[in-house]
Amino acid sequence: MSPPRDPLYPGASFADRYTLGSVLESSATRATWSAVDGAASDARVTIEILSRRASTDAQTIERFRRAVAIGGRLDGPHFVRTLAHGEHEGRLFVVAEPLDGESLEARLDRYRRMGAGECLRWLADVANAVADARAAGVSTDGLSTKSVIFSRTGQSEVLKLVDPTEAWSLEHDGDDHRSMWAMASMLYRAVTGVSPTAGPDAPLAPSAVAPGLARALDAFFRRALSIDVERRFRSLDDFVLSFEAAAIGNDAPSLRAPRVPSDAPDDLFDAVIADTRARPWSTIFATVLSVAIVVLAVAFR
Repeated sequence: MSPPRDPLYPGASFADRYTLGSVLESSATRATWSAVDGAASDARVTIEILSRRASTDAQTIERFRRAVAIGGRLDGPHFVRTLAHGEHEGRLFVVAEPLDGESLEARLDRYRRMGAGECLRWLADVANAVADARAAGVSTDGLSTKSVIFSRTGQSEVLKLVDPTEAWSLEHDGDDHRSMWAMASMLYRAVTGVSPTAGPDAPLAPSAVAPGLARALDAFFRRALSIDVERRFRSLDDFVLSFEAAAIGNDAPSLRAPRVPSDAPDDLFDAVIADTRARPWSTIFATVLSVAIVVLAVAFR
């Protein structure tokens, strides 16, 4: 006699409204599926379904409830929306909007480094998401390159912040130092290609790791990654604006051209990105001087 078929398989109906697609991720305790919601015009969703054993484990249930509570508090363009949750046939589940894209971790694995101007684009979004989470009373401790997802939405790219290690909590103490340290570590790896904790003398000055980076970035990271908390940046605004100032004119070459969404707003950060893509100031000055000499020569002929 063949063993009974697992009720979770591609094409199976779940909770009387969802049709399962493919497994996106799985472990011994849970599986994340792509699915369509038959009660919402077959809208695409993702469903995280816990195993029956995990659904009866006290610690797992507590983590599940905390994640659902956090998802219910977080709202905005940089978070994945929680659509529903419940229990079906002894399995806890949570339904969320689909997430198509790649993590910052995967992108750095492919390209190794990014230009400082390119980093500035996603840094602004991460900082806004951390601030929104803080306002909702959610701590984003545990941020990493796996937390930052570049999600595709039509022809544009939207950054989403996720909690892959379930380290976020509902006990925000109003201190963003840990989140800023994590953001500084992500930036350091992005502009240099290595982790700031790699090696016994880490972190080294970025210009010593990646020749061509200006000393303004060295100064930024010296403060952002200081062991002494009192020497670090006091606020997210100070952190972002200081990196912005260091990034202007110091765009390290990346292995691909920065991609700007077609609907990107014309704000301060886009202006900075444009500046970082422009020619070096020395080249611009030389061009202007050459034009001035030609004009004077014509005027006094």
